[in-house]
Amino acid sequence: MTEIIYGVRRTDGKIISIKEVPDHMSGLLCNCVCSNCKKELQACSLHGKVRPYFRHNNDSKTGESIQCNPNIANETALHQLAKQIIKE
Repeated sequence: MTEIIYGVRRTDGKIISIKEVPDHMSGLLCNCVCSNCKKELQACSLHGKVRPYFRHNNDSKTGESIQCNPNIANETALHQLAKQIIKE
């Protein structure tokens, strides 16, 4: 399974890589959403033995897991990042 490696930081709307999330900002503390579905993301395994990644947080109302294609989420994020770079 492909992991989500880019998220949108809520504070400023910038696209960030999971590698840019500080170790102390794991889980929901990363304050990021999915670039595709705009649902809350968790930063996972920031200091673990596996490669870090984002995952969707379960729906707070129903408790159900959110199904979003990670390939589409990453592609959308990269597209938005390219626009960000051109704008800057």
